[in-house]
Amino acid sequence: MISVNLLPKDLRRASEPVYWRLLTVLLPLVALGTMASLQYVAWSDAQARTAEVRAIEAQLVVLQPAIDALADAQAQRRDLEALSERAAAIREGEITWSPQLSGLLATLPRANSNESVIDFADLTLRTLDSPLVDPARYEGAPALAEATISGNVTTLDVLSTFIGNLESNGRFGVSFQSASERVDEEASTNRFTYSLTVGILDANPGVGP
Repeated sequence: MISVNLLPKDLRRASEPVYWRLLTVLLPLVALGTMASLQYVAWSDAQARTAEVRAIEAQLVVLQPAIDALADAQAQRRDLEALSERAAAIREGEITWSPQLSGLLATLPRANSNESVIDFADLTLRTLDSPLVDPARYEGAPALAEATISGNVTTLDVLSTFIGNLESNGRFGVSFQSASERVDEEASTNRFTYSLTVGILDANPGVGP
C-alpha cells in the first residue's frame, strides 16, 4: 500500500534522524557523569588530605615527649652557656683586692705624730660587671671596681691631700660625695666626716682579652 502525503511542504512533519535522539539522551548523561566524577575526585582528594593530617597529628602525639625533652635540653644548654660566659667574664674582670687595698692605704696622709689624721669608718668594695666608663666619673677613665669610703678626718686639708694622692696615683679615680664638720666632744676639737667613692681603674683600657 502506498501512502502519499498530500499536505503542503510547510505543513509536513520533518522526520529527525535517530542519532539526534540518542544525542539528546546521552549528552545529559555524560554531563552528569563528568560532574559526578569531578565531585568524587575532589572528595577523594579531601579525604586523602584529611587522612594525611590525622596521620601527622598522630605522629606528633607520639613524638611530643621527645620534642619536649629536646626543647628542655636546648634550654639547659643555653643556660649553661650563659653561666659559662658569665664565669669567663668574672674571671677576666676579677679584682685581687689585697694589692688594691694596700695601694689605697699607701695614699693616706701621714702625720708627724702618732695621731691619726684620717680613718675609714666604713669601707664597701664591689666589682663591676663590666668596666664603667662615665665622663662625669674618674675623668672618663674605665673603672673595674669601686670602693665606697666614709670616715673622719681632722681637717679639710688632710682630706684634700688624701684625694690628691689618690688621683695622682694613676691606679685610682675619685668621685667626691660629701664632707661636713662635727664637734668631737671628747677631744674638744672639731673634726670632719667625709664620704667618697674610689674607682679601681683599668690598667690596660681598650685592650681586649
